[in-house]
This record gives sequence, structure tokens and C-alpha cells, in this order.
Amino acid sequence: MNSVEVSDDFTRLSAEYNGTTGPNSPAQSSQTFTSTDCPAINGSLLASTTLPPTPDEAVCNCLLQNALSCRVAPATVNEPTIVGGLTE
Repeated sequence: MNSVEVSDDFTRLSAEYNGTTGPNSPAQSSQTFTSTDCPAINGSLLASTTLPPTPDEAVCNCLLQNALSCRVAPATVNEPTIVGGLTE
């Protein structure tokens, strides 16, 4: 097939799209940006200025080497079937 047939629905949809205008938003160049201060800490906003400690790299490495090393490594294209049989 080397040709395209345009349906009546497509023609009507095209007419509707062509009859619309884009959003009426201001140009980016006309926008002004101001910095905003963080809200004050109060009864509704409980926050802390203290950051949590940096993760211990040795603990993370131990987790990766030990806990996450025991996982099923699919050897065939039937992996979902094999894993399903092992977990039932």
C-alpha cells in the first residue's frame, strides 16, 4: 500500500485543532524571578537545621557484597517460569 486514506473523523479532528490557538501565557523573557525565604519553623512545620550523618561506606559495601549477592540469576529465556516454580 503506497497511499494513505484520510477518514472523515481525521478531517474533523484536524479542523478542530486548526481552529484553536495556543495557550495565552506570558513570554519567558517577561517573567521576573525572586528568591523565596524558607518558612519559619513552627507547630505546623517541624524542621531541623541538622543534617543526617553521611552513610558509612563500609556498611553499604557489606550490604552489597553479602545481602544482595543472593539473588536468582536467570540462565534461560524461561526465567519467569523457573522462578515461579521455585517460589511456590
